[in-house]
Amino acid sequence: MKLHNIPRQKRHNSKRSKVKIKYKSASRSISIVASSIFSSVLFFFYISQSSIAAVSLSTEAFSGTLFDRTVVALFDSSSETKNIDETRIHKYLELPLNHLGYKVTYWDINRGFPSITESGPPHRIVTWFDSPLKRPNLYIRWLSEAIKTGTHAAILGHAGVNQENLANFNVLLRELGLKTYGNVVIPYKSEIQSIDSSMLGFEHPLPPILPGYPLIQVLDTDITSHLSIRTFSEAPIGQSAVVTTGSHGGFAPTGFVLFYEPTINRVQWILNPFAFFEAAFGDSLRPIPDVTTISGRRLYFSHIDGDGWNNPTEISPYSESGTLSSEVVLRELIAPYPDMPVSVGLIAGDADPELGAAKDSVKIAQELFRLPQVEVATHSYSHPYDWEFFENYKRDVELEMLSQVARESQPKPYQKILNNLADAFGLDYFNTETDKYISGSDALPRTYMKTPFDLQKEIKGALEVANSFAPEGKHAALYQWSGNTNPFAAAIRMTREADVRNINGGDSRFDAEFPSLAYVPPIARTVDSERQIYAVNSNENTYTNDWSGPYYAQRFLSQTLKNTERPRRLKGINVYYHMYTGEKPASLRAVKHHIETARSAKLIPIKASEYAALADSFFSVEIRELGPIKWSVNNRGSLQTIRFDNAENFIVSLSDSQGVIGQRHYQDSLYITLDPAITEAIIALKVRSAATPFLPPEPELVDSRWQFSNLVRNDCALRAQAFGFGRGEMTWRGLKTGKHRITVRRGSRILWQQSRSSTAEGLLRLEADAQAISPVEILIECEHQK
Repeated sequence: MKLHNIPRQKRHNSKRSKVKIKYKSASRSISIVASSIFSSVLFFFYISQSSIAAVSLSTEAFSGTLFDRTVVALFDSSSETKNIDETRIHKYLELPLNHLGYKVTYWDINRGFPSITESGPPHRIVTWFDSPLKRPNLYIRWLSEAIKTGTHAAILGHAGVNQENLANFNVLLRELGLKTYGNVVIPYKSEIQSIDSSMLGFEHPLPPILPGYPLIQVLDTDITSHLSIRTFSEAPIGQSAVVTTGSHGGFAPTGFVLFYEPTINRVQWILNPFAFFEAAFGDSLRPIPDVTTISGRRLYFSHIDGDGWNNPTEISPYSESGTLSSEVVLRELIAPYPDMPVSVGLIAGDADPELGAAKDSVKIAQELFRLPQVEVATHSYSHPYDWEFFENYKRDVELEMLSQVARESQPKPYQKILNNLADAFGLDYFNTETDKYISGSDALPRTYMKTPFDLQKEIKGALEVANSFAPEGKHAALYQWSGNTNPFAAAIRMTREADVRNINGGDSRFDAEFPSLAYVPPIARTVDSERQIYAVNSNENTYTNDWSGPYYAQRFLSQTLKNTERPRRLKGINVYYHMYTGEKPASLRAVKHHIETARSAKLIPIKASEYAALADSFFSVEIRELGPIKWSVNNRGSLQTIRFDNAENFIVSLSDSQGVIGQRHYQDSLYITLDPAITEAIIALKVRSAATPFLPPEPELVDSRWQFSNLVRNDCALRAQAFGFGRGEMTWRGLKTGKHRITVRRGSRILWQQSRSSTAEGLLRLEADAQAISPVEILIECEHQK
C-alpha cells in the first residue's frame, strides 16, 4: 500500500460559478561534550532560580548565530509524484514542521543531492520513501556524509535502501547509531516490551496484530528507543528498538507512522509527529514564528468566493422578488456585522455584461465594497476550474472540449422545437451564442470561455474590475484562487507583481469525517520560487458534497476549530464560503452560526489579506541567538507573534528586551506580541517564580481585539497606535494600582474617554467604545499625575 495514493478530502474543484535512557556518546568529540555540559549546567542554573529577577550572563560566546529553520525534504518523483503538494511530506509532515517553526524546502533526488560545501550540509533532512531508490548507493554515501558533518536526519517509512541488503542498510543506520539484522515479516511470536506513550499512539494505537518490523539494535548510548519489541527465540537479537531518536536524527519505519483504515479510506497518526521531530532535531526552547495568534488572541478572518453571485435565492421572503444570492449574503451575513471583517472575491465575469452579469450584479458589488468591514478582492475573471490546463494553454484544445460537451448534451427534438418557438416570440432560452461558452461545472476548464484565456486579464484584469466597483481610496488587496486552486508559478507571480496577496486551497478538515491531523494542511504551497497561501479552513463545498447537500453541514466546521485549538493551537479561525450560501436557508444559518460564535468569543478579527501577509512572512523571519535564553527576531514582515513551547516556567524580561508589547501564557506555550515599529526585536527570557505572582516592571499587553504599534510606556502611563474591528477589548498588566484615565483619539478628536481602576495585581481590563478600522491613538495614564 502506497500512502501517497490515499486521497485527501475533495477539493472544491466543482464549485458552481454559474449556479528513555540517554547518555553522552563516547564517539562525540571532547569539545562538543564540553559545550553540551556547559549549556546543560547553565540551563539548570536558570531553572533553579527562585526569583524572577533577571540574571546577568555573559553573551560573549554567542555571536548572533542565525538559527537555521529550514528542513530539506527529499522525495523521489519517479516513485511518488512530481508535484510537491502531492507528496506525503507536504500532506502529512509539513504542518507539524511549520508548527515547530520550520520551513520546508523540497528536493527531488532524481536531480542529484544538495551539495555539502564548506558552509555545511542541510542542518535538518526528512525523508519518507515507500520503496528502494534506483540509486541507493549514491544516496547512502551522500546522507552518511551529511550526518557525519552535522545533519539531523528524520527517516520515516521506507529508508530508501533495499533492506535485504543488510550491509548497505547498515551503512546508513550506523550514522544514526543503529544496526539492523534483517526484518521480521510475520511477527506472530513478537510482543511489545516497552512503548513510549508520548511518542506512539498519538491518534491511533498500534494495531493488536503488529505489522512487520526491522530488527534494530541500538549501538550508541545517546539513542532513545520509543518502542521495543521482544522478538522470537530464533531471532539474532532478543529485542528490536523499532522507533528511535538520537543526537543525529530519528527512525520510524512503515507500519509505525500512520494507520490506514481501508473501509473508510482514512489515515490517522500512530506516531506523534511533534514529539518525533522535537527529539530527532534536538531543538529545545527557541522562538517560533506563529501564524495563529495576534495580540495574544486566536485570529479570525472570513472570505467569500464569488461563485453563485447571480444565482436566485430560495430563501423566503427574498425568493419572492427574485433576489440574487449575493444580495442575501450582503443583507444577512455582512451588513449586520460591522465589527466582523470579510473579504469578498468577485468573479469579474459575473459582472461582465457580455459574459454572466445579471441585472443587479454591479449594484450589489458596489454596495458591498462601500461597507467599511468589507475588503475588496477578486476570485478571477473567467473562473478557471483547472489551473494546470492554462499553464500550456491551447485554444483549439479548449474549443474541442467545449464541442465534445455540446455534442453530449444536444437537446432532444422537443427541446429544439421549444427553443425555436421561444426564438420566434423573442423569449430567452439557454442556447444563445454566449451561453454555449458557459460551463456550469468543472467538466470544462473554466466557466467563461467566450474569449481565449489571457493570464494578464485573468489576474490584473480581474483586479481592475473589482477596483472599478470600489469607492475612492479603496483597492483590491487579495486574489482568491478558483476551481482546483492549483495555480501555476506564473499566475502566482502575477499576483505578487500586482501587489496583492493570494489565498485558497488546502481544504483543512479535522472532524468526525476526517478524523486526523493528517487532513490539516500546512501554511502554504510552493510552486517553483512562488508561494500560494492556503486558506485556514475549508469552505462549505467539502461539507455539502459539492453543493448537493446536506446544506447545513458547514456547522461541522466547529469540530475542526476545536481540534485545531486543543491540545495545541495549530490554526486560526477562517469562516470561508461562497455566494451560493445565500441560496439555501440551511447553509445561511450555518454560516451565521459561525459568525455570531466568533463575534462573542475572545478572538481578534482581521482581513483575509492580513492573514495572507502574516502567513507569507513566516518564511522570512530570521532568528539569531544572542545568549542562553536571548534572541533577536528580524525580517518579520507582517508577523508579530513569537511563541515558545513548553515555556510555563518562563517569562519575558522586559528590561533586557526591546520591541516587546506583551506576553501571554496559554496552554503550555508563551505567546509574545512584538511591536511592528521596531525593526529588530530582542526577546530575553527569565525564569518565573511559582511562589510569587507575575508583576512586570512596566505595562504590557495580555490580550486585545485590537493591534498595537509604536508603544511608549513607563510605570504609570502608556501610549500606542491601535487599529482593529469592533470595540477595543483589551487587558493590560503591570500598571500601578489605582485609577487610570483611558483616552482613544484620532488626531485631535477624542473618540472615547473613561476612568478605570486596575487591580491589586496591576491588571486593567477595558472595552473602549470606539471604532479603530482607521488607526487611533490610545493613552492610559495614572489619574493622580494629571
